[in-house]
Amino acid sequence: MKMTTMRTSLRIDVGMRVVLGIACCGTLAACAPSGDSSPGTGGATAPTGSGGASISSGGSTVPAGSGGDTFPTSSGGAPVSSGGSGSGGSPDLSGSGGSLPAGSGGAPGSGGAPGLGGTQATGGSPAGGSSGSVGGSGSGACAGVFCDGFEAGTTIGSAWTVDNAVATNVVEVVSTMAHTGKNSVHMKFTTAGGATFIHETMGFPITTALWGRAWMYIMNDPTSNGHDVYIEGSTGMNLTNNGVRPLNTQGGKMSINVDPGLNGGEDGASSTMTLPRGAWTCFEWQITSAGAVTLYMGGAQLATIAKTKVPALIEMRIGYEHYAADKAAGDMWIDDYAIGTTRQNCM
Repeated sequence: MKMTTMRTSLRIDVGMRVVLGIACCGTLAACAPSGDSSPGTGGATAPTGSGGASISSGGSTVPAGSGGDTFPTSSGGAPVSSGGSGSGGSPDLSGSGGSLPAGSGGAPGSGGAPGLGGTQATGGSPAGGSSGSVGGSGSGACAGVFCDGFEAGTTIGSAWTVDNAVATNVVEVVSTMAHTGKNSVHMKFTTAGGATFIHETMGFPITTALWGRAWMYIMNDPTSNGHDVYIEGSTGMNLTNNGVRPLNTQGGKMSINVDPGLNGGEDGASSTMTLPRGAWTCFEWQITSAGAVTLYMGGAQLATIAKTKVPALIEMRIGYEHYAADKAAGDMWIDDYAIGTTRQNCM
């Protein structure tokens, strides 16, 4: 087990406001949604679509969770639970008001063209497609080298490879849980230690800077206190030990880890925040050829290493690696992934 110190433009701290919203992207093309936050009334209304490849301008509301830690929201919104059970439903799909009402204004748009790796722009999220979100809301675009909302089919796109060292863990595309659209990648973990990732090779080599973004809904063992890895840039060699890891946890705190670092050991930078669970959360990361690595959540910077050793990375991996056995099984959902040479943003 590794015990070293590890591995979104909004500020996150106690009592601060977190903007809720949707990330939308299409391969090699930009789609620009816009929206605002309005008070939650006991459930979550997904944004609606106007058809075609772009997202409508309808806003989204988020239910208030009564259990677990809460993140304050933007004005007019209801607080979002990051864990525990809402008093009206389960922790991953409902807040204090119970089930999710249908969104108004239309059904998901159609007509977007499939993107590389199996992504398709959609006109909005179907009702009940997601619960509370930690991230931004408003206008934005996916201008990445590669973007994927996993909407094209029932299996993961050809741009992705599954790296699953634990045979009993499951990696699948599901339509029962999504941040936007209808699909996401679901990972189901047993308690056994090991690594389960999906990886893609777009955006490499890094000429100056690489920016990544992913929305994640994490429901793994909250008592894990070891070195856990969630996002990793890899050389494709010595996967268990080596990598530039923008999102790790150690002792439950989110951090950055680079192994090996400048002096042959490991470099790290830690935040003071625990990993959010039970809510869609936007993570961004930047890795530069000059050796800087920075982690963002919901648009606000969490941690940075100003100078480290960045090897010749060839792939980005996203999933879950825990070096010791967990006490409980768990799940993770991944959606609205983007990677490129400029910031992809949570909006």
